[in-house]
Amino acid sequence: MKENIFTFYVNKFALIKEVKKEELSSIPMLIRRRMNDFDKFGYIAMKNAYEENIQNIIFSSLDGQAERLNELIFQYGRENSVSPALFSGSVHNYTPGLFLFIEKKSIPYNSISSFSNALSFGLLSSVISSYDEVLYCFTDKIDGSYVSFALNISKNGGGKKYILELNSNETKEDNIEEFQAFFGGKINVLYTKMYKACKL
Repeated sequence: MKENIFTFYVNKFALIKEVKKEELSSIPMLIRRRMNDFDKFGYIAMKNAYEENIQNIIFSSLDGQAERLNELIFQYGRENSVSPALFSGSVHNYTPGLFLFIEKKSIPYNSISSFSNALSFGLLSSVISSYDEVLYCFTDKIDGSYVSFALNISKNGGGKKYILELNSNETKEDNIEEFQAFFGGKINVLYTKMYKACKL
C-alpha cells in the first residue's frame, strides 16, 4: 500500500439534524440545563456512534463554542466578571469531555478547528490516528441550523471498507451533504481539498 493511501472501516454512522427531548432524558437535569444546542447535537451524534471498544475521540468544528465564548465576552464587558460555568463551557473540547463525563468513560480525546476544512481534516486525523478504534464527531451550525456527524472508525475491519488517498488536487469546500451521501452509501467517491475517499 502506498504511503499516501490509508484503509479504514466504518462500523457506525450518525447524522443528527434535530434533537428530540427523549434523546436527552437520561442526562441528569442539572447537566442538561447547562447544555447549549451545540452540546446537545454533539452528544447525541457521539452516543449514537459510540461502542465500548472506542479508544479515542476526535472532535472537529468550524467555530466550536464561539457563541458561548461571545456570550462570555459580553458578560465580562457588562459585569466585569464571568460565570465559572460559562467559562468552563467555552473551550473547544468541552463537548467531547462532557460526553465522556455523562457516559462515565475515561478515554483520551482531542478537538480540531480548521475553519472550512474542519469536517474533512477531522476525518483525516481519525483515519491516520495512532489508535485503532476512533470515534470521530463533527458539530457546527451550517446555514443557520446545527448539525452533527459521527463515525465509528476502525482499522481492524468489521464494517464498511474505505480507502483514503491524499493529494486529491480539488479546490472545493467541505460539504456535509456529500459526506452524508458518501457514508450513507449514495455515492462511492468523496473529494476534498486534501484527499479522495473511495468505498470498496
